[in-house]
Amino acid sequence: MTKKAKKKPLSRRPNRDPALTMVLNLIADMTPTEISRTSGHGVSTTTISAWRRGKTRFPQHYTLVAALSAAGYEYVPIIKEDKAGRPRLAVRRKAANAPAI
Repeated sequence: MTKKAKKKPLSRRPNRDPALTMVLNLIADMTPTEISRTSGHGVSTTTISAWRRGKTRFPQHYTLVAALSAAGYEYVPIIKEDKAGRPRLAVRRKAANAPAI
């Protein structure tokens, strides 16, 4: 008698990092060249282009933070809940006492 192959459990991991989706929405009006020049941390234009084309699913944290700072936002590790009760990240403008978005 032959053994049946065990099915792999389905991953509960999302197809794309929710933080990446948030960052892409915030930097949508900037070109990759503008982001790479103003980030100051060496985020390349190729990196931003790969994010937008969907080639990168889970980018490194420091590149997300650098892209946010280039767009004038500050990463704040606050987790809020959306209307459905799911957790989401919050960012805020780089101004004093700026509200979280």
